[in-house]
Amino acid sequence: MKITKTEPLIQTICIVITKHLFIYSNETMMMMTMMIEIMNHYLLVGLVGWFIDIMAIGYFDR
Repeated sequence: MKITKTEPLIQTICIVITKHLFIYSNETMMMMTMMIEIMNHYLLVGLVGWFIDIMAIGYFDR
């Protein structure tokens, strides 16, 4: 199997990401994970709310 041209690119991207992660403090990482968790939570709540809204509109339209 010959090495594709994208492999070195992927490696450099991975190295850059890991370097950035090491540059950032643990506090920043905690904040990032918190933000992601909060966003996921609100996304789920938003989907449920949207579904309920559709159900309510359908119910009142009848």
